[in-house]
Amino acid sequence: MTSQSGAHAAVHSVAHAAVQAARRETPQNMPKKLYQMSIEERLSHLVSNDVLSRDVADAYLASVVDDSTSRMSENVIGELVSPIGIVESIEVNGERCTVPMTTEEPSVVAAANHGAKMAVSGFIATSHRDGIYGQILLDAPRTGMKPSDFNWQQLNDVIPDLIRLVTQRFDNLSKRGGGLVSIETHEHGMSCDMLIKVNTAQAMGANIVNSILECLVQEIERVLPGLNAIMAIVSNYPSQLVDVESRIPFAQLAKTESAGRSIARNIDRIAHFAEHNAYRAVTNNKGIMNGVDAVIAACGNDTRAVEAACHQLAALSGQYLPLSHWRANEDSQELVGTMTLALPIGAVGGAIASRPAIRRNMELMRKPDVRRLSELVASVGLANNLAALHALAGEGIQHGHMRLQAVQTAVAVGANDEEIAQLTARMVARSDYSQSWAADELKRLRDAPDAQ
Repeated sequence: MTSQSGAHAAVHSVAHAAVQAARRETPQNMPKKLYQMSIEERLSHLVSNDVLSRDVADAYLASVVDDSTSRMSENVIGELVSPIGIVESIEVNGERCTVPMTTEEPSVVAAANHGAKMAVSGFIATSHRDGIYGQILLDAPRTGMKPSDFNWQQLNDVIPDLIRLVTQRFDNLSKRGGGLVSIETHEHGMSCDMLIKVNTAQAMGANIVNSILECLVQEIERVLPGLNAIMAIVSNYPSQLVDVESRIPFAQLAKTESAGRSIARNIDRIAHFAEHNAYRAVTNNKGIMNGVDAVIAACGNDTRAVEAACHQLAALSGQYLPLSHWRANEDSQELVGTMTLALPIGAVGGAIASRPAIRRNMELMRKPDVRRLSELVASVGLANNLAALHALAGEGIQHGHMRLQAVQTAVAVGANDEEIAQLTARMVARSDYSQSWAADELKRLRDAPDAQ
């Protein structure tokens, strides 16, 4: 099978790790490559090649606070620390929880807290986790053959044997409540797309799915040696889904009943608009993912996989649609929000097992299983969406956002703790949030007679 080594390298992370380890064993007479060096050696190499100054290299080195950092990625030269904020209290399925969020954007954390507070009845969420997909692309022998000469039934005939093999080989997954769910074949002339669904239990499962695919490729090659596996890889197609709903009384949306009703109607109008306008829908979904990604990152999961699955879910109909839907129910005097998200995440393994900060974040949430974690993530996403729509339908999205941006600008120009509040107030009053004006105003603040 001509593509076997390439496919295996792509699908088997354990083998990849072993290869990487072997690559690092370099004969003494051979110069080290960058990936084989320690962090200190890499920085010295960059200094000697005039890529970095010594001062900058020392600053990179000083940023490393975790000894395992060099093993987390390739060619590591330092660490970029992100803040961990919290949603102080969010009620999901009748239970209150504190949820960590990793993001550099203060308005995201503020919005999640605001949305959680407005949702006085909490969020009702249901997780549907029946598995993630993997794909194997097979080509039939082509030499001297026409599509009509090849019968894919011989592949379908061995599927029961393939299922038994995977069940036996990966019995530990079955013991954890997971396992192979199904194998489908989709024939296209001389090619066949095999779609394999795997229940990955408490793990996100990309590695285990890729290992199962490799096992299947090897067995198919053995029993049907004429077939050629072109590709074997996990799919990020949306399959691990979470439904979430929240009902917010109109009275929670403003200080007066009439104002609350007006905001609810505006949110309803904006939500309807998004269902027919992709420009608005994509921004609506970005606001949801602000909260989702921040929790996903805090929990050591793959934000890119979640983003890919959620945006594909938004486009399943052929038109890009909002992930959330809001309606003002005049009979019950409630704003009703519903949403379905794709959350291919895990509660064990990977960074959760290897990074102390991630483990602390999971402990903060009382060590949720993967269903509970998915429900918390989706609820935070809907809370962020609610807060954004509330601001958009009321005072305007920019007003609250720029108040928080002013604080960041004040910090960026060097204001100390006592000066931040004064400088922020001046930026808000002037509606000027530029760093150049803030720097000049900070100088005027410090030069004022009463500042001495």
